Amino acid sequence: IRWERSPKPIISSDLAFGERGFRSPRVLEKDGLYYLFYNAKKDGAYKQSAAVSGSPSGPFRNDGKPLVMSKDDDQAVRIGARPVVDPATEKTYLVVTRCRKGNHIVLYECTIGDGRVEVDVDSERTLLSPEADWERNVGRVVEGGDIFFHNGYYYLIYSGGNYNTAYGEGYAVSRDIKGPYERAKTNPVLFSTRSAWGNGDASIVWSEGGSEGVIVYFRHTSRQSVRPLNVCVDRCKFVPDPAGGADRLEISGPTVTPQPCFASALQSETKRHDR
Repeated sequence: IRWERSPKPIISSDLAFGERGFRSPRVLEKDGLYYLFYNAKKDGAYKQSAAVSGSPSGPFRNDGKPLVMSKDDDQAVRIGARPVVDPATEKTYLVVTRCRKGNHIVLYECTIGDGRVEVDVDSERTLLSPEADWERNVGRVVEGGDIFFHNGYYYLIYSGGNYNTAYGEGYAVSRDIKGPYERAKTNPVLFSTRSAWGNGDASIVWSEGGSEGVIVYFRHTSRQSVRPLNVCVDRCKFVPDPAGGADRLEISGPTVTPQPCFASALQSETKRHDR
């Protein structure tokens, strides 16, 4: 795989909501249009927003307004807005981190079409709250949830612990996209080591044909320094659980040495839910 830097940004403050701090981008294609979900800061506060383009490389535009995530200003900070299409119903949802008395992963139903995104604020449903020891080592944090579908189960992969310290990844499974989700007994499945510190905020994609799974995540520069963040890639796979039920997700990492090349090019992340 050969990555090349785009000659220009796909979104900018003169075309969309936000003044600075553009982050947490996710793109979903629907009916020939590409919808970019992202966070940006305006008037001192981060907000979620969505912009649209006819091309995945942009430029993306919106009407200069953030997404409406609640009926009133409840003072809860929300970060991330990761779109997911339920293969059973074809409904679209947003996975969002809600920050109030700890970080919690919540789900919203939304309507996407004709260049517009509308969030059903009454549909907010908490999928996961910090409960396990590793999720509460510094503060109370579960965040960055990403949902994908495999063999009859919904898998919610998420970050836990504190972003500035050890950090790690776990997952939970459910028969319904709205939950309830049961944590894997093998959590955390990706955690900090002496040579690889601060691993988190992961997504999973699949090779062409689904023969190889790849987890993409960030890592701190060192145990003493968070930034600059490093983008990392490791293999992952499903294995049958001897006890029955959902297959187990296993991650070969974090690695710090060169790894063999993947067998084939990765497909678009927007198609990963088919696996």
